[in-house]
Amino acid sequence: MAFWSSKAIAGSREWRSSSIDVLSKDPELWHAWHLVQMLYGIYQADSEDEAAEKVTEFVHKWSKQELPEFKDVLKVLVKWLPEILAFHRENRIANGRLEGQNNKLGVLKRIAYGFVNADNFGARAMLWCPPMPSLPG
Repeated sequence: MAFWSSKAIAGSREWRSSSIDVLSKDPELWHAWHLVQMLYGIYQADSEDEAAEKVTEFVHKWSKQELPEFKDVLKVLVKWLPEILAFHRENRIANGRLEGQNNKLGVLKRIAYGFVNADNFGARAMLWCPPMPSLPG
């Protein structure tokens, strides 16, 4: 899926045309744009095997014309590959909501420094972070 196909800008033919013009004037920028689109494709894959195949395609495409800006991306991709593939293996479930709740609680803990009553802290935590429904199964 191309970045210009999002709902917010899908109707703007002029915007798409100007983006293509800008990208096509610089081969390195065009290649970088394609690499970014390939990264999106990893998460849009329907299965773990397809995601692994898309990662391999990304690495091969990068190796044909190495962009130094993407070396760090490759390192992170290698480091997080098991988690990326687990996202597909586990029916596209991620722990982002849980990490968001933990972040909120950490912020609350910092601003609540000095609370002398643990019940007040617990009550504030329940207001800030209402319970999340668990998934069936």
